[in-house]
Amino acid sequence: MKIQIIDGVAIECICTCLPAKSEDNLVRCTEVYGDEKKAMSIVKATGINSRRIVESGTSSLDLCVKAAQALIEDVGLAPEEIGAVIES
Repeated sequence: MKIQIIDGVAIECICTCLPAKSEDNLVRCTEVYGDEKKAMSIVKATGINSRRIVESGTSSLDLCVKAAQALIEDVGLAPEEIGAVIES
């Protein structure tokens, strides 16, 4: 493992974009595993009760672009003032 330190960097604001559609994780896990007891143990172990679903053809980059556009409009930044975008 290599640890790298980059000086002079600051996060001034954060903006996210989540898909509007969501689904119940218990229902989905039950469909996948065919066993509600197993599905419940997965939901309990992970703590994930729901998950967001993107429309077909939508990529994580599309969500990042929407978040960046909202950041530019809401905070009043100019695009050239954004030094980096972190996608996770």
